[in-house]
Amino acid sequence: MENYKEKFNKFKYDVGSEIRRRRLKLGLTGEDLGKMCGVSYHQILGIERGDRIPSFKTLYLIITKGLGISVDTFFRGFE
Repeated sequence: MENYKEKFNKFKYDVGSEIRRRRLKLGLTGEDLGKMCGVSYHQILGIERGDRIPSFKTLYLIITKGLGISVDTFFRGFE
C-alpha cells in the first residue's frame, strides 16, 4: 500500500510541476491561468505544489484552455 501512496504523491507533484513549468514558459501568473480556466488562484497554486487534487474537469481546463495544449501532449513522457 505504501508504494501506491508514494507513486500517487509523486504523480501529483509531477503534474503540478509540469503545469507550473508550462505556465511560466508562457509568461502567465497563477492568477492569469486561473482566470483563463475559471479556477481560483489559490487552487492553481495548490495544484502546482501537489497539495490539491484537481477534478478531471479542472485538470482538463487547465491543460487545454489555460496552457493551450492537448491532454496527450501534456502527459507525454509521464509513466
